[in-house]
Amino acid sequence: MNKTLDYGNTWESFDLSIIKERFRIKNPYGQFADVLDIETRKYLYICSVAQEDISPSILVDEYWHAMILN
Repeated sequence: MNKTLDYGNTWESFDLSIIKERFRIKNPYGQFADVLDIETRKYLYICSVAQEDISPSILVDEYWHAMILN
């Protein structure tokens, strides 16, 4: 597998800056918002191409919930 993931234009193009800032302010893991934004986008890409069900890490799951609930 290529070490540099091309996680596609679909999730890459969404402006999630408002969600990222809310997460940074409200969540105890807010200091990781920039990294979690990238990792969540990678996770969503992997979900779209995976042949099996996969689960996110705990922190990606936190960010994912912040994203879908805001």
